[in-house]
Amino acid sequence: MDGVHDLGGREGFGPIPWRQDADGAPFHADWEPRAWALFLVFLRHGYPVWGLDWCRHVKERIGPLEYLSRNYFDLWTQTAMAITIEDGFASVQEYLDGRSTFEPAALPREIPTDSSLDNGPAFAVGAGVRVKHNLPDSHTRRPGYTRGRRGVVAAQAGRHPLADAGARGEILNEHLYSVAFDAAELWPEAAGRRDKVYVDLWESYLERP
Repeated sequence: MDGVHDLGGREGFGPIPWRQDADGAPFHADWEPRAWALFLVFLRHGYPVWGLDWCRHVKERIGPLEYLSRNYFDLWTQTAMAITIEDGFASVQEYLDGRSTFEPAALPREIPTDSSLDNGPAFAVGAGVRVKHNLPDSHTRRPGYTRGRRGVVAAQAGRHPLADAGARGEILNEHLYSVAFDAAELWPEAAGRRDKVYVDLWESYLERP
């Protein structure tokens, strides 16, 4: 699934300006810290049913125009609202009225099954790899601009929970690698430059070239 959130390497958006607010404050409107605090509470009490990776998947379903034009904290608030509405814990009218009208059922607390395999890393440091070109049908932490590109394993980071599985409500620990790409491999206009780009990628994203 190509989501609007995956902007790396896309054309037409111009340069990214470096912004540093003089006050260094993380919030710039009175409602923002309250909205963020409510979302963190939502995450804590909704886990593991409403985990962070599932929330990211839901946020990535927001329409492109809204996603690119709305405030960061507004997007997370909209995500929490969408999840509670879809799962029957709230209604659109309740959010419009600002008050609840019914007591929802308790959130199920089943812990996802751990489907991890106790295997060693498939790729050694220095090994050549290629990023798989298949399109995911849900959330993924694999940048779109790396699909089909070749790189070299620069480091092994051990086993970590695969975000793609987390979005499906599963626990799957996979080996994670730091993969080095020549800049020209990702963007042909960088031909002749010595720059490299390092991307952290899970094992299931990779294959031998």
